[in-house]
Amino acid sequence: MIKSKLDSRVIQGKINGDIEMQSETKNPNQQWIREKVGNGEKLINVATRLPLVVSETQSWVYDEVKNTISDLKDSSKCLDRGWGQSDGINVALWGKWEGVTQQFSISEIASQ
Repeated sequence: MIKSKLDSRVIQGKINGDIEMQSETKNPNQQWIREKVGNGEKLINVATRLPLVVSETQSWVYDEVKNTISDLKDSSKCLDRGWGQSDGINVALWGKWEGVTQQFSISEIASQ
């Protein structure tokens, strides 16, 4: 799972490839496989088998100290879930400032 440090909601994949923040239910749409790609990784949704794609970015670097998920090609940008704290909130690629809206933990997923 990719869990937000802001409110513990998780990133959920949708069948059309979109992603959104949702309350944790442990369903397969909330599970991600880390697949190594060069110096980064792709995050593949267990249910949809689709990669996590935001603004055409699909290769990521997870910083385990700062808890950010950055664009492999442009490390000045990372995933940001915004300040909204309700299910259905979108996730965007935003300028990195390392605040709580950009901090995630990654757990309960397999590596390939």
